[in-house]
Amino acid sequence: MEFTGERMVPTVEGFDDLFLEHVSRYIFVSRLVAGKDVLDAGCGAGYGARRLAGAGAASVLGIDVSAEAISYCREHYRREGLTYEVADILDTAFPDRSFDVVVSFEVFEHIADAGRFLAEMKRVLKPGGILALSTPNALTYVADGENGQNRFHVKEYTPGEFESFMANHFPEVRWYCQGPAGGVGIFPRLADDAPDSIGVEARLVAPPSESTWAPPIPLRSSRKRSSYMIALCSDRPLDPAVVPPGALFTLGDDLSGGTNAIDRLVRNRNDLARDVEERDAMIVHLQEELESRTTWAFDLQKEVDARDATIRRLQHEADALVGPLGATTGGVDALQKETGLMGNDRKFAEHGRAGRKR
Repeated sequence: MEFTGERMVPTVEGFDDLFLEHVSRYIFVSRLVAGKDVLDAGCGAGYGARRLAGAGAASVLGIDVSAEAISYCREHYRREGLTYEVADILDTAFPDRSFDVVVSFEVFEHIADAGRFLAEMKRVLKPGGILALSTPNALTYVADGENGQNRFHVKEYTPGEFESFMANHFPEVRWYCQGPAGGVGIFPRLADDAPDSIGVEARLVAPPSESTWAPPIPLRSSRKRSSYMIALCSDRPLDPAVVPPGALFTLGDDLSGGTNAIDRLVRNRNDLARDVEERDAMIVHLQEELESRTTWAFDLQKEVDARDATIRRLQHEADALVGPLGATTGGVDALQKETGLMGNDRKFAEHGRAGRKR
């Protein structure tokens, strides 16, 4: 599925920070879904719906108007108890009171008829059910588009506008702000005269793995820097024991499980050290083998040199022997020649004597 910059696609690399921004909302509300029937209205790529299913929900149904998105969900984010359907969030066709929890993150700003959307979500919620919504804060949100605008958004809301819509449909609303604070922070909306520091729980997220909660830590937040608004809505008072507190999310591993980023770096370092040791041992082995072969080559060369020297010595001795022998052979040949002449003279003399006798 194409990554347009609007619908988060976790399988596209290089957008961990954007993934953290999106997935933090799902992790934040995951405490609400244990044993519940959940609807993810506008589920996009499906990573959030699968997290809700993994948080102990009895069932999770993810819906999106995009058939391509639903196909992607079914291929990449399957889990037991999790299903996906192509559906219109303005007219889902589900029976009344079908779900305990409805989640719809970063959808509100895409809808032209927001009132109709809220009415439909309220219809499919069971009595006492919770609707979790998020939308950009028009006062602080700046997109990457021309003049800071997001071409996919129909309307962005100020806090006052967002609150008015919620109040017209739900008597009980719990408000949160989301923004950068050493990671991605989600904080209860504070009164204007409240201190700007609040203790929140921290959670490290390693995309796309799960992690557990760590003890609360003090964190200084700023309402002025809040980029997104989150609302938990119901037709009945929300149980304080159920409503999640503020939280800080940042990239990494489990803070409390001993597999944090430092541990991971140490493991990587140890793995690299083992690799270096193995390579060093191989280098030593190759050096020893090279030295052994070099010694063999030197010894062989010595043998060759010794044999060459022996050959030269023998050749010299042979040459020394051939010289006198050649001289001796010449004397023999001269003697033979002289002997031959003497024989001829003798024969000639004998022939002359014989002639005179006749």
